[in-house]
Amino acid sequence: MITARQSRAARALLGWTQETLADKARISLTALKRLESESGLRVYETTCDQVRRAFESNGVIFISLTALKRLESESGLRVYETTCDQVRRAFESNGVIFLNSDQGIGVLLVDEKHRPSP
Repeated sequence: MITARQSRAARALLGWTQETLADKARISLTALKRLESESGLRVYETTCDQVRRAFESNGVIFISLTALKRLESESGLRVYETTCDQVRRAFESNGVIFLNSDQGIGVLLVDEKHRPSP
């Protein structure tokens, strides 16, 4: 599920206002304000999904490092730091920027010239 911080960060990367995102996600502005609030207000899962899809259709990709670590422990596979660096460099060479927070959550933004045509 998308978090308030992820939504605000992705909006900032795209230069969108809350009104723009609400329009693109086809949700009410009130619902978006609830989602982006830090006060723990309940938000429907469908609202979060619509917001995530609006971002993804405009080149933003959300990655949970916690999920990657869980996969690592459940599968017995080990993801080495050098492998992560190789993946990051491969993304960057194709116009993708990865931003990581102290919360272990990242956001990817695809450069306009590398985005696939609709």
